Amino acid sequence: MKLRQKSILIAFLSGLFIVHISAQSYVKTAHGVKAKIRNMDVEVQFYSSQIVRILKSPLESKFKKESLSVIKTPEKVAFSINQNGDLLLIRSANV
Repeated sequence: MKLRQKSILIAFLSGLFIVHISAQSYVKTAHGVKAKIRNMDVEVQFYSSQIVRILKSPLESKFKKESLSVIKTPEKVAFSINQNGDLLLIRSANV
């Protein structure tokens, strides 16, 4: 019974470590930020200093997001990134 409890504890801690690492990896792009969070690719795109678009997709999926309702294209917007643990704070002049 002790061996089983140790195995469960090791598996649990390993899972926490993987989620913790994947939540911290992000890449700054020309229009925002891309991050891998758990099993999702997440992208934050600034279309202006007041408009932000969030794209989520399964990890490593290859597709081009086309929308019939979004006709604006991303603009070059000045923004700042602050990371505090697993929290990523992205700010522009108006958001």
